[in-house]
Amino acid sequence: MKTESSSSMIKTIRLEDYVFKARSMGRYSITLKELREYFDASEKALQQSLFRLKVKKTIVQLRQGFYIIIPPEYSAKGMLPIYLFIDDMMKYLGRDYYLGLFTAASLHGASHQQPMEYQVIINSPPLRRIEKNNIQISFSVNNNFHSKDIVKKKSDAGYVNVSSPELTMLDLIFFNKNYGGITRTLAIIDELQEAVNKKNLTQTAKSYKSTPAVQRLGFLMDIYFKNENLSDALFKALNTDKITYIELCSGGKDICAKNTKWKVIQNLELEGLYDT
Repeated sequence: MKTESSSSMIKTIRLEDYVFKARSMGRYSITLKELREYFDASEKALQQSLFRLKVKKTIVQLRQGFYIIIPPEYSAKGMLPIYLFIDDMMKYLGRDYYLGLFTAASLHGASHQQPMEYQVIINSPPLRRIEKNNIQISFSVNNNFHSKDIVKKKSDAGYVNVSSPELTMLDLIFFNKNYGGITRTLAIIDELQEAVNKKNLTQTAKSYKSTPAVQRLGFLMDIYFKNENLSDALFKALNTDKITYIELCSGGKDICAKNTKWKVIQNLELEGLYDT
């Protein structure tokens, strides 16, 4: 009769084989659910096998029951780029998502400032951020995004959802307080301009969840970037009879100028912030 210890060792070897086979099929993740279905093993033996592979840094647990596979080429970092596992993880969690903000901007060619963390936009409820093995992932909630504003980007693991350049711009304004303020976004927005389609920007802005974000971006395009095409596209999306005055940013200076076109109170000195 096999002891529990010898049984666990057999399962460890088989689990390593399972992980190797998964990678040979182009996969970068496995789940506890599939392992329970595949292996005729006790829960204790399965958890012991998973623990051994985690100690060997063959796998990393990112969420309960979800593991990413670390192939040799990524063993030094001990982590994968988000593009190789985010789609699998979000499907596992049953959540709609897209890569957004600075992460999306970099994928659209705006690489002025490489992100220190990855940003993922999800629907409710919120998810806690991930900080593990040299990777940081923050999650922000947007319950009102549309499939027309999401593009598919190909990776070695398949396709990932990414916000369009137009949606990325608006999100950078809307979520700016969580990521360093409007001033941090200016260089990124500047580089994104070339990737933005005027007609698409109008359509995206019309359905965007935040009218103030459209006003602020329109004001910046008009007054700061001097981009008449994109500022006109944003102005077309606004119902100017219903918009009210808003501040350009929170915590700005007390002496403010009012822009009557966009109804934006310029409480931030823009000159000298970024050399356009």
